[in-house]
Amino acid sequence: MEVDGHEVEQQQYLNEKALYDVSSGAPRKHGRLAIANGAVKSSDVRAAGREISVRPSNSVTMQNMSREMEELRRANGRLERENREKDNALQQNKVLVGLVLDLKAEKLMRWLQMVFFQALNFLQMVFFWSRI
Repeated sequence: MEVDGHEVEQQQYLNEKALYDVSSGAPRKHGRLAIANGAVKSSDVRAAGREISVRPSNSVTMQNMSREMEELRRANGRLERENREKDNALQQNKVLVGLVLDLKAEKLMRWLQMVFFQALNFLQMVFFWSRI
């Protein structure tokens, strides 16, 4: 830049983080980082790359995240309802199976008693006729 016929050197500040990002975040194959012809130290560029950058969130991102959270809440509520319904159905099935098994066991006991008494009657008849 020229002022009053004299060349004035314009000073520009370099962003070490930008240089790190330009260098793909790691030393290149030749082992060098973008250091702007010695204007910055490579250690400063590496240090800038290690810094955690926090981007301010914009309203679109927040709206999308809010929308997604609401969808997830609805899906979660639906899944919880379905799980409760399935648990209730399972509990009802357990009760029904228990009742059926009790009924079958009761019928089996009655049948065994009937068979036992018929066998006893048969043996009594055999014993009675064998004495005659």
